[in-house]
Amino acid sequence: MKSTSRIGKTMTMLEYYKYLINKISFDAGLLEKEYQKALKYLSPGDQVELKQWLKEKRMENQLN
Repeated sequence: MKSTSRIGKTMTMLEYYKYLINKISFDAGLLEKEYQKALKYLSPGDQVELKQWLKEKRMENQLN
């Protein structure tokens, strides 16, 4: 049986930022700060995927 635990596995930067943004979504200022930081570190393809994910989660309206 395979474990679904993330222990011992590495996260991609995209996965990390999705996780982080999801955890801090209650604070619009912090969300914006981390989103801008993510755009600096992610590849153009990952940036598009993150933006789409934010739309799906209905968090894009919290960004300036």
